[in-house]
Amino acid sequence: MENYAGQPRPLTVTLDNSAPYVATRLHAKESLSDGTWLEVHLLSPSPQDEGLPGKMAVVTCRERTFAGLIQQIECDGFHPDKQLYFYRIIAVDPLTFLSHGRQRRLFQNQNSKGQISTLLNLHQLTAFVRFSLCGEGETRPCMCQMDESDSAMIRRIMAGQGWFCLRNPGNITQWTITDGLQHVPSAGEISARLITPFRDCRRVSSGVFSAESWSQEQHHSRTDRQTLTGSGTTQQTHYYDGQPAAARFACEAAAAAAHYYEAGSAVMTLCAGMRFRMSDHPAGEYNGEYYISDITHTFDCSESSGNPVYSNTFRCHQACTPFRLPPVSAPRYDGIQAATVVAREGDETCYDAQGRVKVRFHWESNEQDSGLSQAWLPVLSHSAGAGAGIQFLPRAGDAVVVQFLNGDPDKPVVTGALWHQNHARPFSGPLTGGIYSRSSPAGAGGDGNQLRFEDKRDEECLALAAQKDLQLTANNDWTSLIKGNIRCETEKNLTISSKENSHHQSDKQWQLKAAEGITQNSGKNLTLQADSTLSGDAKTITLSASQTLTLTAGGSKIELSASGITLQAPQIILKGNGKIALDSAVLTMAAQAKAQLSGALVEINGSAMTEVKAGAMVQISGALTKIN
Repeated sequence: MENYAGQPRPLTVTLDNSAPYVATRLHAKESLSDGTWLEVHLLSPSPQDEGLPGKMAVVTCRERTFAGLIQQIECDGFHPDKQLYFYRIIAVDPLTFLSHGRQRRLFQNQNSKGQISTLLNLHQLTAFVRFSLCGEGETRPCMCQMDESDSAMIRRIMAGQGWFCLRNPGNITQWTITDGLQHVPSAGEISARLITPFRDCRRVSSGVFSAESWSQEQHHSRTDRQTLTGSGTTQQTHYYDGQPAAARFACEAAAAAAHYYEAGSAVMTLCAGMRFRMSDHPAGEYNGEYYISDITHTFDCSESSGNPVYSNTFRCHQACTPFRLPPVSAPRYDGIQAATVVAREGDETCYDAQGRVKVRFHWESNEQDSGLSQAWLPVLSHSAGAGAGIQFLPRAGDAVVVQFLNGDPDKPVVTGALWHQNHARPFSGPLTGGIYSRSSPAGAGGDGNQLRFEDKRDEECLALAAQKDLQLTANNDWTSLIKGNIRCETEKNLTISSKENSHHQSDKQWQLKAAEGITQNSGKNLTLQADSTLSGDAKTITLSASQTLTLTAGGSKIELSASGITLQAPQIILKGNGKIALDSAVLTMAAQAKAQLSGALVEINGSAMTEVKAGAMVQISGALTKIN
C-alpha cells in the first residue's frame, strides 16, 4: 500500500473525478469513423463503486490524455500480499456509448444538427459533444428511427451529411462533430526516421457512384453521378432513394478507402484527425502533408515490462483527400405498424394540401414533444390522378396501418385502417359491405352517407343513403333499366325540370293522383289525346278560354267566344225533362226549310206585341182557333 501511494506513475486513471489510480497498461483506438475505444488496466486499494458504468474515465499518459465513458468494468483479481484489486475498464466516446438501446422515434421537420442534439439531450450528453459545422444539415419532413440504437442513428445522420466525430483537442472530455479538419491543430514536421515502415496501400473500389433521391411531395426523382478516377474498375454502386449528396460522399469515402498509408511511431501526441508533414523520406513521392484517420496506442508500464513502453500504429491519407464516412443505409423494415390519426385539440380532421395526415404510433410515449412524435404521412389511395382519383382521408382517432416505401423507415405511408373495440365496424352482417362515412363535427353512429351492399341470396340489395343532400349529375345521357318497380317518396316537394322535351310513357296505365290539386300549365299548347275514351269526372268542371273555346265531335261543333256561342251540327236536339227556357233581349229562330214548334200546349206570348208574319201566306188552323 505504501509503495502504491508514494511513487509517481507514468500512467494513471481517474474515475468520475476520483483520485488517480495506478494504471499498468493502456490500449486505445481513435478513429474518425468508429470513435474512441479505451482498454485500461488499473490497481485499486479498495473495491470500485458499482455505479461507475456511464461515468467519465480520464487516462493520463505523460503529456497525453485519453478519455471515455465507462462501458465495462471487470475485477480481474485481488493480490492478498499487496492488498490491491486488479481492474480492467473499457471506455468509449459518447456516441459509441449510446449503442446499447433500441428505440423507435419520429423526427419531423428537423435539421440534422437538431436531430443529433435531440438524441444527446435525451441522455444528458450535450456537455460532451460540440458542433463545428459550416451548416446545420438537411431539414427532412420525416425521419424515423426504427429499432435502431441512438448511436447508429447519429452515425447514419452524420454519414448522410458528410460529418464525422473526433476528440476535441482543447477539451479532454469533449468530442466534436465536424465536416472538416481545419480546426484540428497540426503536429507539424515529423521526421521519416520517427515513422516505422511507411506502407503505401491501394485497393480496388467501385468506379462509379450514383444516388437517386425521390420526393413524394413532387413525385420526382433526381439522380447524382460521381466517378472515382484510378479505381481500376468499372463497377458501379447505386444508392436507391438516397439523399441528394449520397453519391458525392460515397465517392469521397471510397477515394479515402482506396488509397491510404499505414505506419507506426513512438510520437505520443498523434491523434485521429491530426495533420503532420513529412519532408525527409528517402522516396520523394511520399513527402507531403497527411492527416490521420485511425490510430491505435499501446502503453505498457507493468512491472513485468520493465521500463514504460509506448508505441502506436496509424492509417493516414494525403491532405488533399477529404475524409468522409460511407453512406449508412437505414435498417430495412418490411413489416407494418399500427398508428392513430391525430389532430389539433377540438378538431376531427387535420390534413395538408396533399391529403397527408398526422399520426401517433402506438410505441410513441405521450411525454414526447409533439414536434418529435408527429409527422405528415401520405395516404395510400386506389387511384390518385391529376385532380382525380379516390379520396377517403382518415380522421382523428382512427386506427391506421403504416408501411414503409422500399422498406425505408424514413418513408412511411398510411396504407389502411383498423377497427377496434371503440371503433366498431358499421355493418354487422357477414354478407354486408360498403362505405359508411361519418358526419363532422361530432358525428355519431348513423350520422353519415352510406353505400351498402347486401349479398345474401334472394335478399341482394345495393343501398345508397345521403345524410342530407343527394346529387346525381350526368353531362350527357342518364339511362336506367329497372326490371321491377320504382317507388319514389318525398316528404316535401318533388320537382322535375327539363330544358327540352319531357316524355312519360307507359305500356299500360299512367295515373296522377293528388290529395289537394293537380295543375297543368303550358307556355303554348296543351293537348290531351286518347285513342279510345277521354273521361273527366268531378263535382265541378270549369273550362276557361280568354278567346275561343271549341268542342268538336265529327261534324258537330260548339264554339264559345267573347262575342257569343255557336252551336253547329247536322241535328241539334234540346230536350228538357222539366222545362227549357230561352231568355234573351232578342231571340231569333230561323230555318232554311221548315221551323216547327210542337207540344201538348204551345203558347206564344209577347208582353208588348207579337207579330206573326210571312212573305206569302200565313196559315193558322186548329180544331178550335181563337184570335183575340
